[in-house]
Amino acid sequence: MAQLSAHGISVETPPGWEGRIFRRRQHGEVASASAVGAAAPAGELTFPVVHVATIPLPSEVADYASDAVTELGPGDSIVVVKEFAPANAQQALFAAGGIPRVLDADAFAPGALQRLVAGQAGLQRFGHENGRAFCVYVVLGGYGNRHQVVPGVNAVLGSLRIDPLTGT
Repeated sequence: MAQLSAHGISVETPPGWEGRIFRRRQHGEVASASAVGAAAPAGELTFPVVHVATIPLPSEVADYASDAVTELGPGDSIVVVKEFAPANAQQALFAAGGIPRVLDADAFAPGALQRLVAGQAGLQRFGHENGRAFCVYVVLGGYGNRHQVVPGVNAVLGSLRIDPLTGT
């Protein structure tokens, strides 16, 4: 397993998976060699995003990887962990304490996708950990294979570590 670490988040990618932890550039920020995607619109703050997938992810993929899901085969998955402003950790949507580390394969549903693709299924959960607000969004390439694919997703989520925010 490869260890990824950035922005106070770490995760391990299982063999055959790839991943990245990034923060999209804010408006006016200079792009670095490791920049992912376009800068955010003026006035929008950006926060870290984790992508871990069984498929190669292009650098221009959206935060929720919606433009990569068509590449998923029936045994593939994409795990997205997207951070939101710390103030959101106090909001009702993020009230659940902790980020889920184990997902139930039967909780996935074809209608729970941001981009509906025939045969696929998704799941979205919100929560807070160490004063930070997150959304966990997972897309499975094949709903019928969810019992075989979700253990790999759970291995990724089980390796996820969230550090408390530090002062800047």
